[in-house]
Amino acid sequence: MIKMKINIKNMSKIVLIIILIMLIMPVYVSADDFDSMQSQIDRWENYGKNNPMIDEQDIADILKPIAQILLSIATGVVVITASIMGIKYMTASPEGQAKLKTQLIGLVIAIIVIYGAYGIWAIAYRFMEDLI
Repeated sequence: MIKMKINIKNMSKIVLIIILIMLIMPVYVSADDFDSMQSQIDRWENYGKNNPMIDEQDIADILKPIAQILLSIATGVVVITASIMGIKYMTASPEGQAKLKTQLIGLVIAIIVIYGAYGIWAIAYRFMEDLI
């Protein structure tokens, strides 16, 4: 197995090369002149004005079950993972317990991210609902 040592010096070189490639890449514009570009913009605006908008309640009705399913799956994964890690912790040697404690930090961070994201979404949804 080949191990590649990545340090800040190598990463800065990679980022610099990526930035240079992005600056060198040509940019193409599809409009031939300003008048054709303006007509495309006007057509786009008229399309938006004449077509009905998507109702936010329809989107909420679609996304709510998906969010609940994903949260249920995440909860199951967290419970199973915590149970397995708890059993391993009880049966491990002191060195193994120290390694498991460091892995528990990752589990706690994952729990915070999962439920924090759901909590932020729920708060934002309620706040936006009150504004409408």
